[in-house]
Amino acid sequence: MSYIGAFLGTLFGNGPLYSEEKKECSKERVEKIVSQTSVKSLSEQEQEIIRKTILAARDGQRRISLQKISSILQKLENQYKIIKFYHRDVMKQWQQFFEKK
Repeated sequence: MSYIGAFLGTLFGNGPLYSEEKKECSKERVEKIVSQTSVKSLSEQEQEIIRKTILAARDGQRRISLQKISSILQKLENQYKIIKFYHRDVMKQWQQFFEKK
């Protein structure tokens, strides 16, 4: 990700650009990442909305990209189902997962 692209995306409201590289992610991993343990301020309802949406968006090999996750969270934010801070905090958790080999 280029710093200029991230800056411009943030400046114009699109947020940073994320990789489209997909990584396999089990249902259990999604549940762990999107939990109050990881993001303490999420309500159970918000966790469930995010989990279900991410699980449904994985491809047939249970893979998903950071870009897809960010798009999902942006859509939920635009629909007022989550707030911007949750989007940021959940993305931090996903970035940590994607950085691990």
